Amino acid sequence: MYKDHLQTYKKRPIYWLFSSGKQRAFQCLVYLHRYHEGTLARMRTEYVIPLQGKIAARLEHLARDIAGAASTTLRRKLEKERDALLKHQNELRTFDEKLRHYADQRISLDLDDGVKVNYGKFGDLLAEVKAITGGSDD
Repeated sequence: MYKDHLQTYKKRPIYWLFSSGKQRAFQCLVYLHRYHEGTLARMRTEYVIPLQGKIAARLEHLARDIAGAASTTLRRKLEKERDALLKHQNELRTFDEKLRHYADQRISLDLDDGVKVNYGKFGDLLAEVKAITGGSDD
């Protein structure tokens, strides 16, 4: 769906996909024209930090369930879920550090600069950065 949006807007999207990375622990679309200096801080406090708490709580619950698993099959299934959540937790922790860094900068956008310039202000917080900001064919 986001790739369709990129194609529609010729790699100059009006909705920006903030993504934690390959594990996709966190993804958030932000409408370019609604962005302001406090958007990243709000994203962090209202979505990323609570998600980290939910993952931590689920990991604690899984640890108890794994210890009391009645069968090997159930234990393996729970361990697989735990391993996936641990990957998400690590990715989210790294993303949160980057997000805090950018949120503290209170980055403002100048719409006259265009999508390419403004998109580049957020480093690797955004998906498809190279496709939008880089390339000699632009």
